[in-house]
Amino acid sequence: MSTTAFPAARRLAEMSPSSWGGLSFTPVGEERLQEVKHFLLEELPLMEGATPEVVGAIRSEFLERMNYLNGYGGDRYRVSLSRDWAPYSFSLAWMCPDERGEYTKFAFNGGLIFHGAGETFTVSLTRQWWGVHT
Repeated sequence: MSTTAFPAARRLAEMSPSSWGGLSFTPVGEERLQEVKHFLLEELPLMEGATPEVVGAIRSEFLERMNYLNGYGGDRYRVSLSRDWAPYSFSLAWMCPDERGEYTKFAFNGGLIFHGAGETFTVSLTRQWWGVHT
């Protein structure tokens, strides 16, 4: 399946941790981002029942959630992403600036969870592929 067939695929093909200036990634978070990228571009289109519409929706929703986290709280927070135990998911830590303006103070944690690959032990009131949970 060509990446030109889906706008989200083009953005995913170019995706790297620097794509979101308001996010930080731990080393294992960077590895997870590459795993998610590979899944979304290479594995997902080959899965049984993965229609072009479903593939496009899953890809687009991932990018929407990343953009949401990137802008979360303006300058009040910076979100740090690491590997979560759930497949294709991230653990999140919202960090606040210290007296020097560096984002070192922990505020709260959560996860960016993919709801399409096995049990996640999370609750969602609406159908979504990717959920931000705190």
